[in-house]
Amino acid sequence: MILSLFVRQGRFSEVRDKISKIRIRKESLLVLFLLSFSAFGQVDHVHNDSTSADHSHEIQGQPKEVVKREPLPARYISAEQSELLSTMAVQDFRGRIIPFHSLCDQLLRKLSRKNTYQGKDAVTTILSMHMYPEFWMYEKVIYVPSNLKEAFGIKDNYANYMDLSDGQGGFKLMDDYNKAFQKLESKRNEFDKKLIKVVEKFQIMNQIFMWAYMKIIPMKSDPSQTWFVPLSKELVGKAQELSMEALQYFASIDKASKSGDWSLANANLINFKKQQRIEGKKVIPSKSHLLTEVLYNKMNIFKNASYLYLLFGMMLLVVFFIRIFKNPKGNTDTRFNLINRIGRYALLIVALYHATGLGMRWYITGHAPWSNGYEAVVFIGLVTMIAGFAFSRKNAVILAATCVLAFLMIFVTEMNLMDPEITPLQPVLKSYWLMIHVAIITGSYGFLGLGAILSLLNLFLYIFRNEKNGKIITLNIKELTYVSELTITVGLFMLTIGTFLGGIWANESWGRYWGWDPKETWALVSVLVYAVILHFRFIPGLAGKFTFNVAGLWGYSAILFTFFGVNFYLVGLHSYAQGEGLGRIPTELVVTVILFLTLTVYAGLRNKTYNNLK
Repeated sequence: MILSLFVRQGRFSEVRDKISKIRIRKESLLVLFLLSFSAFGQVDHVHNDSTSADHSHEIQGQPKEVVKREPLPARYISAEQSELLSTMAVQDFRGRIIPFHSLCDQLLRKLSRKNTYQGKDAVTTILSMHMYPEFWMYEKVIYVPSNLKEAFGIKDNYANYMDLSDGQGGFKLMDDYNKAFQKLESKRNEFDKKLIKVVEKFQIMNQIFMWAYMKIIPMKSDPSQTWFVPLSKELVGKAQELSMEALQYFASIDKASKSGDWSLANANLINFKKQQRIEGKKVIPSKSHLLTEVLYNKMNIFKNASYLYLLFGMMLLVVFFIRIFKNPKGNTDTRFNLINRIGRYALLIVALYHATGLGMRWYITGHAPWSNGYEAVVFIGLVTMIAGFAFSRKNAVILAATCVLAFLMIFVTEMNLMDPEITPLQPVLKSYWLMIHVAIITGSYGFLGLGAILSLLNLFLYIFRNEKNGKIITLNIKELTYVSELTITVGLFMLTIGTFLGGIWANESWGRYWGWDPKETWALVSVLVYAVILHFRFIPGLAGKFTFNVAGLWGYSAILFTFFGVNFYLVGLHSYAQGEGLGRIPTELVVTVILFLTLTVYAGLRNKTYNNLK
């Protein structure tokens, strides 16, 4: 199968030759246009001038009674102190030793879906919540979905702790929560799922007020290497000295927030971190490891990369359409070629920046960064860019379309549907197959996605094609269709190989090669869908390029359901996606499908009209 990509008599080589011939014809057509342009130079000169973004079921540990009174004013640490505190090691509830910055960033994102609050960073905000709970009980920091606002009696999407409390330390809608939690996951509606998430936020606030997340005290003698909060009963007679140093540090913070003199707090923190490293030397990460994770948190690499992809991608798309509809000549065309080259090099730098983010995440986690839904989508975005660079020599617009697709992929991860939190590997994923099977099968999504986005671009070209620009647009449609076929071929080969390798891994993990698990079933469906699409050329009535482009676009829906639908709607052995889940089909998805369907029908009508004119 792989050798067929290199056999001279194969379809892959045949399509490549066709693309080369089309490029020669396009160049010839451009020469003809320039000659005709010179003949009508006076008239055309005038026209040119005018167009020049687990917790358990039970809510444990909440205060027995919350006394209603005026909140105390909050105090915050200095920016310098926040920077110093961000690299202090802490053990999260999954047992991973992380910098304090990561813990605070995770907690604040879970509470408010943001990593800042009123201009204060996560470390400053979460530490203040620990030290001054009476103030934070009345701060609107908890995000509440729109369909729950009426139930809690709030007007906007943010509530404070007291809005969710029954006044006695319990959750206001506890009966509704119990009913929702007792339902099978497949039976929960949108209200149930969102309510469970709000209860988790309420519990997080309780745990913060009780300092349950402040596990900063290691204990040498503990065989499980569990860390504890200061003054835990487990520390009696074992690590009391380090515990007292921690309390001394927090006391110095309170004093410094009043006096403004942070020298003592800085000295106490430096000393505590030194002693912490001695006590927890068996499990504590290196200083460089902690610093790298803090830097990774702050850089927002993937979000920044996505917007750069969009910027340069749109720039290249604009150049592409101008060259089609305005047919620039001479110096203007040379400038457009220069813009394309600059855009290509700039995107190469952005892709390397994107890859650096994945490399940092790999270093931080210690395993390949495609182990959950968030990581997989970010990785697919990078593979898509690699595919774009691999085929962009055929036509500059290929790289532009790739950028738009990469942006959309990463944008999905920023919509709070997927959790970016770094977590330990699922036991079944602790295998060398993670690097092989998952990399190949998710990488195939990038190539197939490129085929889909090129098909979408062709549908727009069908809509814009008319008698005046018909020849040049038709050549571009043919060229992009052939490139789409090449990318889909590579993607199908990768998907097929990845599916077979998945069967081998399944046999090692679960003792069977195939069990018709939802993910396995839909992976097979996707293979069959694309196998049929690539054989359309042998089926009378389906051999046209318009049909291929329609199938190339809509065929990707099989991949989308395999990745998102199975993870969020179906339950199986492959449910590692770490998403919040969906209780119903989102309205946005329905609207998107309708828009694409409308686009497809309109492109078909325009294509039929053009063919009738020929």
